[in-house]
Amino acid sequence: MTNSESSHAFEQSKTLERLCTASEMQAMDRRAIQDIGIPGIVLMENAAHSIADWIKQHYLSENPHAKVIVCC
Repeated sequence: MTNSESSHAFEQSKTLERLCTASEMQAMDRRAIQDIGIPGIVLMENAAHSIADWIKQHYLSENPHAKVIVCC
């Protein structure tokens, strides 16, 4: 991937729509953990698998030799 392509991908990422605020996400996590009984680690694992699948499907399928770094 060239620097230009990388910059374009970054610019596209800035147009993503925020689905909830941090406090709303914390409330959803708390409800899932306390009310439904899903362990926090399972929530994190599911989130990691979901973003990895999305990256593979939407990014790596078109750029199979690209390298991806995810910082959380």
